Amino acid sequence: MTNNPETLARLKDLLSYRGHSKQYQVVPDFIQKKIDGNEVNYESIQLAWDEPRYNWIKSVLPESIVSEVELGASLGYFSLRLAHDFGCTATGFEPVEVYAEAANLFAEIGELGDQVRFIGHGVTLDTIEDMPDADLLVTLNVLHHAGNVFDAQKVAEVGNWRSYAVEYLSRMAAKYPHMIFQTGNSVKGVAHFPGREAVPFMRDVLKEAGYGVEALGLITDLDSISYKTFGPDQIDDAPVIWCQRNLDTGEVDYYRNDKVVKSLPYGTLQRPLFYCCRR
Repeated sequence: MTNNPETLARLKDLLSYRGHSKQYQVVPDFIQKKIDGNEVNYESIQLAWDEPRYNWIKSVLPESIVSEVELGASLGYFSLRLAHDFGCTATGFEPVEVYAEAANLFAEIGELGDQVRFIGHGVTLDTIEDMPDADLLVTLNVLHHAGNVFDAQKVAEVGNWRSYAVEYLSRMAAKYPHMIFQTGNSVKGVAHFPGREAVPFMRDVLKEAGYGVEALGLITDLDSISYKTFGPDQIDDAPVIWCQRNLDTGEVDYYRNDKVVKSLPYGTLQRPLFYCCRR
């Protein structure tokens, strides 16, 4: 597969895409090694948080996971690695069609074509029932786009983003007993909830939707970009990490409580990771 000129040319063309979520995700090492030297040049421009997130996810998931579904799969990094490491089947939904196609080529290159497939559309409230069943749902930084990128009418009908989020996650809980969840807190400057309240706010939303938080992952050291795990009984004592754009510098200032501890180009590292189980 890696020596097929047509496949490599198509992959190179797909990875040149510069639209929504451009260069958002890295390529898994086990696939990158197979395309090195083939002029398929691609490099993520985002902060280096895919591998730390995956390492945390892998550390908290039970080995019994045999099937996974992912929303907003981008280039498929998480589904590809889960399939590779756990031997599970995986289905990823990605609304950017060129990324879904590229992810399917990565699956073939990584010899995962029989285990993994990526579908070039997103999932709305009305199409959740059409998703395949699985042990695990992975949804990373998708839900905060509801009301803007998708389901604008649905959010308006229920009156606010929180009510929509509860309904959305309730329907997911009916299908998926395990979930890895992460979300932002705003879109285009409109906040769904205060960033410093992300952990208690989303824990309450998840609980109302039928999920219990089994583990919380937070980056407490912004120099190492690694996640620290907090169990259910430790969540209330977890450090408060939040951020906001500094209009003078253009950077995003990260706060631990009310003290700036780091300034970075992006504000994504403060978003908590939740491992949840259906109640």
